[in-house]
Amino acid sequence: MKKNHLFLLGRKADLIDHGGNKVDPLEIETAASDLCQKCFAFGVEYQVYGQKIALLMIKPITKKQLQKKLAQRLEKFKCPNIYLVTNEIPLTSNLKISRSQLAQAYRNGEYDEI
Repeated sequence: MKKNHLFLLGRKADLIDHGGNKVDPLEIETAASDLCQKCFAFGVEYQVYGQKIALLMIKPITKKQLQKKLAQRLEKFKCPNIYLVTNEIPLTSNLKISRSQLAQAYRNGEYDEI
């Protein structure tokens, strides 16, 4: 609640803990939505920062263009550390996205980095 307005930012478990900052993946996805066909942000465990920010995309523009555009749209600490490409985004049996499953697939080497 803020000034009699209710803001729903997503599930607390989906927030990315990057260097002590809580980053909403939806904010990153919104900033990148016109730079690829589809995208999802998620956290990947990392000892130094808690989590690195990964962005999984279908048919993105080049990595250099992505970094430049996102640096203009997001605060520095919210910019992805890892850029990944895939041909399809896996869904759960309920036809939803599981960010923890995306992180596990990344650890298993299922996505290509750009």
